[in-house]
Order: sequence, then C-alpha cells, then structure tokens
Amino acid sequence: MFSDILGNSKSTSQTRQRNEQALYEPIARYLENGLSLYGRCEMYVTKSIIPRAVKARLDKDSLFYVRVEKLKPDIMGFYQPKPSGRHWAHIAPGLIIVEVKEGPLKLKDIYQAKMYSEVFGSFNTFLISRNPVPVELERFLVEHPYIRTTHAGNKQLFLASFSQQAIGGETVTETKWSFNRSPFTPYP
Repeated sequence: MFSDILGNSKSTSQTRQRNEQALYEPIARYLENGLSLYGRCEMYVTKSIIPRAVKARLDKDSLFYVRVEKLKPDIMGFYQPKPSGRHWAHIAPGLIIVEVKEGPLKLKDIYQAKMYSEVFGSFNTFLISRNPVPVELERFLVEHPYIRTTHAGNKQLFLASFSQQAIGGETVTETKWSFNRSPFTPYP
C-alpha cells in the first residue's frame, strides 16, 4: 500500500515537473517579446544548463554557486532599455530571473525566487505559475509588502499566472499580474 502511495506521488511529481518544463520556453519568449518593445532583451531557459552567454555576464560568486551548489533558476535573461534616457517599462536594466511553478504559488516559492535574486544580483525577478496567485497569499503580501522586494527594497518581485491556448489556429497568451503591476506598463 505504501509503495502505491509513494509510486503515485513520484509519478505526480514527475508529471508536475514535465508540465512545468513545458512552460519554460513559452514564458521566456513572452517576456523577451514584451520587453523587446522597450529595449534589448535576451531570455534563456537555464534549468538544466546555463549557456555561455549567461555565464559571461555573471560574477565569480554567482558562478561559484552555479558550480558548487547547482543553483539554476528556470529562466535567466538580460534587459537593456533603449538609449532614450527614459524607462518605458517597470523593469530595471540588468539580469532577470524567472521561476516557474506548475501548481498554485506558495510562500516558499517566493523565498526560492528571492534567494535566486539575492545570489545572482537580479533587479527583476518573476515568479510565474499556470494557476492564479491564491487570494490568501496576495492578502498576506499586501500586509507584508517587504516580502515582494529584495536587497533592502531596491529590487522587485513580479508574480503572475500564465496560460496559453490555441483558438482558431492562433496561440493566445493570457497573463494576470498580481497587484495590477505589469512590467510592460509604461511609466506615466
């Protein structure tokens, strides 16, 4: 009986992991396309291998943690705004970290994303799930806003739900950003 329970749990975990991995590329392309409207953006799926283009931009301490502790966010990228002198998106220049979750977001997921942000020095970190952000978690984060920031409040964490579906031969992407904060909304 226990082997059935453990076997099913392992099977469920593997299915969840495959479903999560299937989101990496669509989310990377979605963010890259959205941010490319405001500047240069490159996104890479980094869960299993961090490409040279990313490693070349990481400092020696970050590379140490990649090598020794095997820290690999799901997606990493870089954003550089157009040289107009004005930021059109709510995104700071530099490294972007993205963590993807198959199930509903939990507080521990936020702290995992924050850990990656702190270790790699990312000014912009995204935590994206296929499911809407639970109302209880949003309420908690409203009451404790410091949890959504990193590095003494200088860096930000964006939370969102992401879905894609085929409608009439086209792929339609729907994203709901928590706290009505889309990173693609221009500053007033």
